[in-house]
Amino acid sequence: MSLSQSPSSALNRIIDSDQSFAMVMREGEDEVMLLEGEASQHDLLEQIPRKTGKTDSGEEEFDTISVLPFSQVKEKGYRVHDGGEKISTIQIQNQTRMSIQDVCAHIPREDLELEGGDELEPTIPLDEYEELIRKVLEDEIGNGEGANFVIPNVYKGKILNISRGIVLSVLRTILETEYGSYMSYVFYDGERYIVGASPEKHLSVKKKQVQMVPISGTIRKNGEPVNRDQLIAFLRDNKEIMELAMVCDEEFKMMSRMCEKGGESIGPCIREMSNVGHSEYMLQGMSDKDIIDLLRRSMFAPTVTGSPMGHAISEIIYKYEQASRGYYASALVMMGRDGDGEDVLDSAITIRTATIGAHDGEISIPAGATLVKDSVPADEVKETQAKAGAMLKCLTNKNGAKPQPSIAKLLEDPEIQKILAERNKLFNKYLMETQEHVDNTRDALKDKKITIINNEDDFVYTLKHMVKSLGATADVVKYSDYEVAGDNSDLVIVGPGPGDPNDMDNPKMAKLSRIVSELKSLGKKFFAECLGHQMLCRELGMELNKKDDSSQGVQASIDYFGERERVGFYNSFAAQYEKIADVDMAYDKESGEVHAMRNSHFASMQFHPDSLLSTNGFKLFGDTMEGLVTDNWNSSE
Repeated sequence: MSLSQSPSSALNRIIDSDQSFAMVMREGEDEVMLLEGEASQHDLLEQIPRKTGKTDSGEEEFDTISVLPFSQVKEKGYRVHDGGEKISTIQIQNQTRMSIQDVCAHIPREDLELEGGDELEPTIPLDEYEELIRKVLEDEIGNGEGANFVIPNVYKGKILNISRGIVLSVLRTILETEYGSYMSYVFYDGERYIVGASPEKHLSVKKKQVQMVPISGTIRKNGEPVNRDQLIAFLRDNKEIMELAMVCDEEFKMMSRMCEKGGESIGPCIREMSNVGHSEYMLQGMSDKDIIDLLRRSMFAPTVTGSPMGHAISEIIYKYEQASRGYYASALVMMGRDGDGEDVLDSAITIRTATIGAHDGEISIPAGATLVKDSVPADEVKETQAKAGAMLKCLTNKNGAKPQPSIAKLLEDPEIQKILAERNKLFNKYLMETQEHVDNTRDALKDKKITIINNEDDFVYTLKHMVKSLGATADVVKYSDYEVAGDNSDLVIVGPGPGDPNDMDNPKMAKLSRIVSELKSLGKKFFAECLGHQMLCRELGMELNKKDDSSQGVQASIDYFGERERVGFYNSFAAQYEKIADVDMAYDKESGEVHAMRNSHFASMQFHPDSLLSTNGFKLFGDTMEGLVTDNWNSSE
């Protein structure tokens, strides 16, 4: 790779040619990387060209930059609308680093002309989009199909005077007026420009350290500085707290598959941009896996899909979105090596991003909001307008002067720091703190074989991580592939999952009902969580009712066999208490909802001990596993 030292000549070369290129400014850097090379198209992640060995410079260098289509999730077996988009990769031949000032000085400002004026039209009229959001809340979250979903609206238009200079001028506006992004960029492969300022890191890998940074919760500035009272209200807003916790739960599931040695959570932090502020955590751990494997496992963030993620993509997004997402909500990925020859990867989620046809000027800006049980449809519509509007202002050079940050100064306030710190006291210590050098082994569980049944929710991988931490071994098996008769494990975990537990016409529910019935009748020891708990309650003859107010992503203090525990729920159905011989039950005395059960052969929890929302979840889970294998609790009520 050639490392050019002349910013002006490099920029002139880009402005005056049709060469494929990318320009990227990363968080924490005060310079822009200009990456030039040949573009190529690929069907699979493993086809992206790789280099090995130490870099010539002895420093970190990126060999490729790629933009992934959202449809790449088909590599994970997910159902997705596919518009035929491919992975677009630039093999970097020249790399030039230049100051922001140099870039802005050498890129001329050009005004674009939008067909029909200075506005883009939403593909879904706003009143219809509000109704769609309401339908997702009522029909999907309300019926137990998941805890949160992201369904974007897409703003489209046409640039009449499309040119390279026009798009570079947009990047100049971003560099001059935006701040707080994780990556600001323009990517050109000969067919399209992808330009944006993404607030969210997707995945990074360096020296085997893996990081993901889930962002959720939005405070809108509305063109004015945020004041102290507004920030405190945002930080104490339970909807915003739970929204972030839910996406963290989903990314912990990913991290559990990527980082066998465990990880930790750093935060919460506030990311301030010119038009909005966001709350975020940084999740990190160590992994020996190849960067392509890690990238594949990370596709794509729950902050732009939903939870449980596989179900959100294959069922909800597929159902409510009628076309391919293109390159929205995927990732812009740079891969290379460091001075020691170790692989490095850095990537941003492609949000706050415009895709522009290089030849026809067709422009698309998708924008979505995380829908949770407490979402107000009209407010979510406004949030997507604000996100798309920020990008539109950059396109039309209407950002004005760069606004001064207002949140950063407020974060120095001791009371605000205390509010942020206190949030972590609510959360699962096992997930918040690194477990890499902690011995959580319980002698009673050492070397026990445990089968975990996957019911379409990757919480099972967090459970697997917890099981291994306790000293046991674990295998995850899809519900459709599991048979009790062929299982020689010491204990079975019937995992959580989406859906209506009363719908016996659903093949999954029918199969789970049979599994639970056989486990119980054979006396095989098992633990059932959430959906599994509901199926066990049903097997025991209890009534399962749809809740008037869904508990999807709710933290509550409950009576857990005589002790108060703060735990996290993800359920829209609940079993009603009935006295069952030889079964201890923890239940709410007012509503009658059954929270947990145990006897000599089984135990269950409606809540998730594997959730960030369960403060002592790891201990409760460990105690339950140990109690099952040792029979050391009293099973008479």
